[in-house]
Amino acid sequence: MENVDTALRFWNEFSSWTPPVVVLYTVLGIGVLSAWILTRFVTAAPLFAGPISFIVLTFSAMISNFGFRTYGMMGISELQKAVIYTTAGHVIAGLLLLAIFKVSEKHAAV
Repeated sequence: MENVDTALRFWNEFSSWTPPVVVLYTVLGIGVLSAWILTRFVTAAPLFAGPISFIVLTFSAMISNFGFRTYGMMGISELQKAVIYTTAGHVIAGLLLLAIFKVSEKHAAV
């Protein structure tokens, strides 16, 4: 029951969290670029896969940035932290999206 309470508290805090501007713009910018790149490698139609990829990647990046917001790193700026955490979220979500949409054979490396 403790795990459920922790998950509900995390979700409650995440839903009321307002990300700093640097985090928001980083997540949105890298999310658009990542979704566009991802649509080049999947078999689904780009008009279908693009928006879905953007939503999933943005959500995972926001969760990642929220989850690691209290961890301090010496010698890096807020922008660098946002890029690192956004990338970490995109790795997990990107692998999931590639498995769901299936990689097209015409783009696969030979």
